[in-house]
Amino acid sequence: MLLKIKNLPKTKIASIKLLQADIFSKLSRLFDAENAYEEALKIYRELAKENPRTYLPDVATTLNNLANLHWKKNEFPQALEKYQEALKIRRELAKENPRTYLP
Repeated sequence: MLLKIKNLPKTKIASIKLLQADIFSKLSRLFDAENAYEEALKIYRELAKENPRTYLPDVATTLNNLANLHWKKNEFPQALEKYQEALKIRRELAKENPRTYLP
């Protein structure tokens, strides 16, 4: 599913994709949810290359959401892979900024 709005910032497109994924998941449209999460993840990864401090938290959150979806689909190896990547990012963020990322 493509958004046909021109000149929309990538951050807005990624946010919309996350919302779509959440709705698809609640409707048990898991294939569509996975595609929307993957599209958001791709955008956030691109943005994180340019500005990691701002967008790595979004990458980690999207990975976690995608892992939850894989879990729901009983795709445990894929879920574990996404959870581990999200955790690695969160740990790196916590080293750089413990006040924000540690309890």
